[in-house]
Amino acid sequence: MLLLSPVASAREDCAALAKRIDANVIGLHPPLEGRSAKDRNTPRYSAPAAHCRVTQRPVQADVYLTIHATYNGWLQVGFVDSAGEDHIVWVKEADVRIGPPLGPK
Repeated sequence: MLLLSPVASAREDCAALAKRIDANVIGLHPPLEGRSAKDRNTPRYSAPAAHCRVTQRPVQADVYLTIHATYNGWLQVGFVDSAGEDHIVWVKEADVRIGPPLGPK
């Protein structure tokens, strides 16, 4: 019998949660803009739950974010890291300064 480690099963739970949320949450059109916390790095999550924290580097302080969706105090955001790579992750809403919608004013 194959037993999954707690780490593997937690990742699977997060992947399932992310898939379910993505399928049921209506995205923001146009997306909002925002910035990560000004005075500290912002942890990133693979799904909107505290146990889904990603071990990669956090979102750096004061980074421009595109906010694609909201869910119970969480935001799905896109950003470009210092190496120029695009990321879509979940962050806690309290760690973001939200601005106006993108697009023509």
